[in-house]
Amino acid sequence: MDKVFNIASYIILIVIILAGWIYTLNYLLPYSYKSYIMQYARAYELDPSLVCAVINTESRFKQNAKSSAGAVGLMQLMPSTANELAKKLNIDNYDLYDAKTNIQLGCYYLSQLINQYAVLQTALCAYNAGPNTVNQWLNDTKYSVDKQTLTHIPYKETANYIRKVDIFRTFYTNIYNP
Repeated sequence: MDKVFNIASYIILIVIILAGWIYTLNYLLPYSYKSYIMQYARAYELDPSLVCAVINTESRFKQNAKSSAGAVGLMQLMPSTANELAKKLNIDNYDLYDAKTNIQLGCYYLSQLINQYAVLQTALCAYNAGPNTVNQWLNDTKYSVDKQTLTHIPYKETANYIRKVDIFRTFYTNIYNP
């Protein structure tokens, strides 16, 4: 009887540990809106793990997120940027709180930045701090020696943003492999 009780206790303990691990994983690495992420990552030639990492860093996958600066939705797009993107994609009426639209516009924007800057880290800096700011950094020898790669990121928030996206991207690649 004691042996059966011990085996049952171990099984319960293992189930509790696994449930805790799964809960922690889902908390740290949410992965909602998979079909939209895959659709628009493919459409704009992006790594889905990168898109997941940007969404997690920007909004923690909260569809109704709004920043103090006014950025909106999952991928935290500024309304003025979203308007420009929507015009280029011939989207008339849209809601930035709509997951599909936000991911479409965000992926399109991210792909444009990657094409513009060629260096992923620089493109991510532009996504976070804005292209005008990054262009100023690239033209300043304190921050860039080749006008493409940033050797120093002067905004602490942007430097932290880059680190978070990089870490989350590694985890999404290795755990979910979207």
